[in-house]
Amino acid sequence: MSIIENIKEKILSFDFDHLINCAAYTKVDLAETEIELATKINALAVAEMALACKEKNANLIHISTDYVFAGDSKTPYLETDATNPQSVYGMGKLQGEELAMQLNPKTWILRTAWVYGAVGSNFAKTIGKLLESEKELAVVNDQIGAPTWSLNIAEAILNLIEINPEYGIYNCTNQGEISWFDFAQAIAFTLQIDKEIVKPVNSQNFSRPAKRPSYSVLSNKKWINAGLRALPNWQDAWNQASELVLKN
Repeated sequence: MSIIENIKEKILSFDFDHLINCAAYTKVDLAETEIELATKINALAVAEMALACKEKNANLIHISTDYVFAGDSKTPYLETDATNPQSVYGMGKLQGEELAMQLNPKTWILRTAWVYGAVGSNFAKTIGKLLESEKELAVVNDQIGAPTWSLNIAEAILNLIEINPEYGIYNCTNQGEISWFDFAQAIAFTLQIDKEIVKPVNSQNFSRPAKRPSYSVLSNKKWINAGLRALPNWQDAWNQASELVLKN
């Protein structure tokens, strides 16, 4: 029995009403060469989860990403906008979305972006550490998104279960928008470090295997119209989260 098939067998050994899948292969650059592994985790494993949920008549809550879009929009992406992933990671995540919804009608897809938190590796923690050791730090200023606190996503999932809206795809990010450069300067300000050591640079100066979306802002209109509680603005969330995130 393969690892993928074992996922379904393991899930079926439990009794549950909701399965929340936060697992993903998120090493975006490495996915360009580890295509098979990335696809197994981001797509095929999700299919097995969906099949298990279908057998249990349970809800699947699957976390997805802004990388399903090309990232060339000028306005916040709607759930109905055409997808066009530009990386192996994005293609795998989109395939996972499609398989989940095909195999289990009781599925919610939550697309999020720019996630940070106290646990694990993320932009906020990495920049915080670099700011304390570097005299100058170059950060891209032409990629725009909404930094999203993982705690707010967890709260949003609980709210989703409570309200029980129509199944389908929902965007789930903190509100507002900012560049990575401006977010890095906000982190410097929080640490009481001179933000001028953060220098803006164009993303073309960074050669990476996987293409990053230039614009990752997701509209939360559908979420709010479904009667779900709006996530905070990114700045308000960061003001609350920063101490916990940066001390780790």
